[in-house]
Amino acid sequence: IMSYGMPAFRAGNIFCYCGAFNDHVSIFPPLTTDPALIRDLATHRNAKGNLLFSHAEPFPPALIARVIRALASQTLAKGGKKRPSVRKRAAV
Repeated sequence: IMSYGMPAFRAGNIFCYCGAFNDHVSIFPPLTTDPALIRDLATHRNAKGNLLFSHAEPFPPALIARVIRALASQTLAKGGKKRPSVRKRAAV
């Protein structure tokens, strides 16, 4: 889905946003619940904990998949509700 003008992932609630910029791709919000994965992401984290993947380096799809799964679990653990996706209808 699109939210705030960026691609987003939803499992009930939105749990992850992706942004493409001139020199990197970012994933928001910060991952906080998986210490091993956080260590693996140390070189990609900015000061706020958001992830930045430089266009100058190979894109790590397996690592991104781990991040997406962990962010979904993190959101559900914080009380994010699983609910079916509801599409808004355009006004006629």
